[in-house]
Amino acid sequence: MVSGEFREDLYYRLNTIKIHIEPLRSRPDDIPYLIDHYVKIYAAQFKGKQLLTPNQKVIDKLSAYHWPGNVRELQNVLKRLMILGNGEDSLDDMLMGPPARTRAGGLPASAGQPPSTMGFIGFDINKPPDLSSLSLKKIKKKAMDHVEREVIAYVLEKTGWNRSKATKVLNISYKTLLYKIRDLGIEPPDAPGDKS
Repeated sequence: MVSGEFREDLYYRLNTIKIHIEPLRSRPDDIPYLIDHYVKIYAAQFKGKQLLTPNQKVIDKLSAYHWPGNVRELQNVLKRLMILGNGEDSLDDMLMGPPARTRAGGLPASAGQPPSTMGFIGFDINKPPDLSSLSLKKIKKKAMDHVEREVIAYVLEKTGWNRSKATKVLNISYKTLLYKIRDLGIEPPDAPGDKS
Protein backbone atom coordinates (compact mmCIF):
# COMPACT_ATOMS: atom_id res chain seq x y z
CA MET A 1 0.00 0.00 0.00
CA VAL A 2 3.05 2.29 0.03
CA SER A 3 2.55 3.16 -3.64
CA GLY A 4 -1.02 4.34 -2.95
CA GLU A 5 -2.62 1.72 -5.18
CA PHE A 6 -5.78 -0.17 -4.26
CA ARG A 7 -5.19 -3.89 -3.67
CA GLU A 8 -7.06 -5.90 -6.27
CA ASP A 9 -7.94 -8.72 -3.84
CA LEU A 10 -9.40 -6.17 -1.41
CA TYR A 11 -11.72 -4.89 -4.14
CA TYR A 12 -13.10 -8.40 -4.66
CA ARG A 13 -13.50 -8.94 -0.91
CA LEU A 14 -15.50 -5.72 -0.60
CA ASN A 15 -17.48 -6.45 -3.76
CA THR A 16 -19.24 -9.47 -2.21
CA ILE A 17 -22.52 -7.67 -1.58
CA LYS A 18 -23.97 -5.08 -3.90
CA ILE A 19 -26.50 -2.60 -2.55
CA HIS A 20 -28.69 -0.90 -5.12
CA ILE A 21 -30.42 2.29 -4.00
CA GLU A 22 -33.09 3.79 -6.22
CA PRO A 23 -32.59 7.43 -7.25
CA LEU A 24 -34.33 10.01 -5.08
CA ARG A 25 -36.91 10.80 -7.79
CA SER A 26 -38.16 7.19 -7.49
CA ARG A 27 -38.75 7.46 -3.75
CA PRO A 28 -40.38 10.84 -3.02
CA ASP A 29 -41.76 9.56 0.29
CA ASP A 30 -38.17 9.50 1.64
CA ILE A 31 -37.61 13.21 0.94
CA PRO A 32 -39.32 14.65 4.08
CA TYR A 33 -37.29 12.26 6.27
CA LEU A 34 -34.07 13.26 4.50
CA ILE A 35 -34.95 16.94 4.91
CA ASP A 36 -35.52 16.43 8.64
CA HIS A 37 -32.20 14.55 8.92
CA TYR A 38 -30.17 17.20 7.08
CA VAL A 39 -31.87 20.11 8.88
CA LYS A 40 -30.57 18.64 12.16
CA ILE A 41 -27.08 18.18 10.72
CA TYR A 42 -26.88 21.73 9.32
CA ALA A 43 -28.32 23.23 12.51
CA ALA A 44 -25.48 21.58 14.44
CA GLN A 45 -22.91 22.47 11.78
CA PHE A 46 -23.85 26.17 11.71
CA LYS A 47 -24.44 26.47 15.44
CA GLY A 48 -24.95 30.11 16.45
CA LYS A 49 -26.07 31.17 12.96
CA GLN A 50 -29.65 32.15 12.33
CA LEU A 51 -30.97 29.44 10.01
CA LEU A 52 -34.44 29.14 8.58
CA THR A 53 -36.10 25.74 8.50
CA PRO A 54 -38.29 24.83 5.53
CA ASN A 55 -42.04 25.06 6.08
CA GLN A 56 -44.53 22.39 4.94
CA LYS A 57 -45.23 24.13 1.61
CA VAL A 58 -41.50 24.11 0.78
CA ILE A 59 -41.17 20.46 1.88
CA ASP A 60 -44.08 19.56 -0.44
CA LYS A 61 -42.40 21.41 -3.31
CA LEU A 62 -39.10 19.64 -2.64
CA SER A 63 -40.92 16.29 -2.54
CA ALA A 64 -42.46 16.97 -5.97
CA TYR A 65 -39.13 17.87 -7.61
CA HIS A 66 -37.45 15.28 -9.88
CA TRP A 67 -33.91 15.61 -8.34
CA PRO A 68 -31.55 14.99 -11.28
CA GLY A 69 -28.63 15.57 -8.89
CA ASN A 70 -30.05 13.04 -6.42
CA VAL A 71 -29.35 13.39 -2.66
CA ARG A 72 -26.37 15.73 -3.14
CA GLU A 73 -28.57 18.21 -4.97
CA LEU A 74 -31.12 17.98 -2.14
CA GLN A 75 -28.35 18.66 0.40
CA ASN A 76 -27.09 21.71 -1.53
CA VAL A 77 -30.56 23.17 -2.05
CA LEU A 78 -31.48 22.58 1.58
CA LYS A 79 -28.28 24.21 2.85
CA ARG A 80 -28.87 27.27 0.63
CA LEU A 81 -32.50 27.47 1.74
CA MET A 82 -31.54 27.41 5.39
CA ILE A 83 -28.89 30.11 4.97
CA LEU A 84 -30.66 32.36 2.43
CA GLY A 85 -34.27 31.80 3.49
CA ASN A 86 -37.10 29.51 2.53
CA GLY A 87 -39.18 31.73 0.28
CA GLU A 88 -40.83 29.94 -2.60
CA ASP A 89 -39.39 32.38 -5.13
CA SER A 90 -35.82 31.63 -4.06
CA LEU A 91 -36.61 27.91 -4.03
CA ASP A 92 -37.80 28.03 -7.65
CA ASP A 93 -34.54 29.73 -8.62
CA MET A 94 -32.45 27.14 -6.77
CA LEU A 95 -34.06 24.12 -8.34
CA MET A 96 -32.54 23.22 -11.68
CA GLY A 97 -35.06 22.41 -14.37
CA PRO A 98 -38.79 21.84 -14.06
CA PRO A 99 -40.02 21.36 -10.49
CA ALA A 100 -43.03 19.19 -11.30
CA ARG A 101 -43.17 15.48 -12.07
CA THR A 102 -45.82 12.86 -11.84
CA ARG A 103 -46.37 11.22 -8.45
CA ALA A 104 -45.67 7.83 -10.01
CA GLY A 105 -42.06 8.87 -10.58
CA GLY A 106 -42.37 9.64 -14.29
CA LEU A 107 -40.27 12.21 -16.09
CA PRO A 108 -41.31 15.87 -16.20
CA ALA A 109 -43.13 17.10 -19.30
CA SER A 110 -40.10 18.98 -20.64
CA ALA A 111 -37.59 16.17 -20.03
CA GLY A 112 -37.44 15.16 -23.68
CA GLN A 113 -36.82 18.69 -24.94
CA PRO A 114 -33.18 19.81 -25.15
CA PRO A 115 -32.48 23.33 -23.89
CA SER A 116 -31.87 25.91 -26.61
CA THR A 117 -28.21 26.90 -26.60
CA MET A 118 -27.85 28.23 -30.12
CA GLY A 119 -28.42 31.84 -29.05
CA PHE A 120 -26.18 31.41 -26.05
CA ILE A 121 -23.15 30.29 -28.08
CA GLY A 122 -23.62 33.10 -30.60
CA PHE A 123 -25.45 31.36 -33.46
CA ASP A 124 -28.20 33.23 -35.25
CA ILE A 125 -30.99 30.66 -35.63
CA ASN A 126 -32.17 32.32 -38.87
CA LYS A 127 -28.76 32.00 -40.56
CA PRO A 128 -26.58 28.93 -41.16
CA PRO A 129 -23.79 28.80 -38.53
CA ASP A 130 -20.13 29.42 -39.42
CA LEU A 131 -18.76 25.99 -38.56
CA SER A 132 -15.16 26.94 -39.35
CA SER A 133 -14.81 28.83 -36.04
CA LEU A 134 -16.72 26.28 -33.94
CA SER A 135 -14.66 25.07 -30.96
CA LEU A 136 -16.16 22.78 -28.35
CA LYS A 137 -13.47 23.83 -25.86
CA LYS A 138 -14.36 27.53 -26.25
CA ILE A 139 -18.10 26.79 -26.03
CA LYS A 140 -17.56 24.76 -22.84
CA LYS A 141 -15.52 27.58 -21.26
CA LYS A 142 -18.15 30.16 -22.27
CA ALA A 143 -20.96 28.00 -20.86
CA MET A 144 -19.10 27.36 -17.58
CA ASP A 145 -18.31 31.06 -17.16
CA HIS A 146 -21.92 31.96 -17.87
CA VAL A 147 -23.28 29.46 -15.32
CA GLU A 148 -20.72 30.43 -12.67
CA ARG A 149 -21.43 34.14 -13.19
CA GLU A 150 -25.18 33.60 -12.83
CA VAL A 151 -24.91 31.41 -9.72
CA ILE A 152 -22.33 33.57 -7.93
CA ALA A 153 -24.20 36.80 -8.73
CA TYR A 154 -27.45 35.23 -7.49
CA VAL A 155 -25.90 34.05 -4.21
CA LEU A 156 -24.18 37.41 -3.66
CA GLU A 157 -27.46 39.21 -4.26
CA LYS A 158 -29.34 36.93 -1.84
CA THR A 159 -26.67 37.33 0.85
CA GLY A 160 -26.59 41.12 0.43
CA TRP A 161 -23.05 40.83 -0.97
CA ASN A 162 -21.84 39.26 2.28
CA ARG A 163 -18.87 37.41 0.80
CA SER A 164 -18.23 35.26 3.88
CA LYS A 165 -21.82 34.01 3.81
CA ALA A 166 -21.61 33.47 0.04
CA THR A 167 -18.48 31.32 0.41
CA LYS A 168 -20.36 29.02 2.80
CA VAL A 169 -23.32 28.69 0.43
CA LEU A 170 -21.11 28.09 -2.61
CA ASN A 171 -18.69 25.87 -0.66
CA ILE A 172 -15.60 27.68 -1.99
CA SER A 173 -12.78 29.59 -0.32
CA TYR A 174 -12.93 33.35 0.21
CA LYS A 175 -9.91 33.79 -2.09
CA THR A 176 -11.60 31.76 -4.85
CA LEU A 177 -14.77 33.85 -4.54
CA LEU A 178 -12.80 37.10 -4.88
CA TYR A 179 -10.98 35.71 -7.92
CA LYS A 180 -14.27 34.61 -9.55
CA ILE A 181 -15.91 38.00 -8.88
CA ARG A 182 -13.01 39.77 -10.58
CA ASP A 183 -12.49 37.24 -13.39
CA LEU A 184 -16.18 36.99 -14.31
CA GLY A 185 -16.78 40.74 -14.02
CA ILE A 186 -19.45 40.49 -11.32
CA GLU A 187 -20.26 43.89 -9.83
CA PRO A 188 -22.51 44.93 -6.97
CA PRO A 189 -25.79 46.51 -8.13
CA ASP A 190 -24.69 49.94 -6.85
CA ALA A 191 -21.25 49.75 -8.49
CA PRO A 192 -20.06 52.91 -10.30
CA GLY A 193 -21.20 52.97 -13.88
CA ASP A 194 -24.25 50.79 -13.22
CA LYS A 195 -27.19 52.67 -14.65
CA SER A 196 -29.85 50.00 -14.18
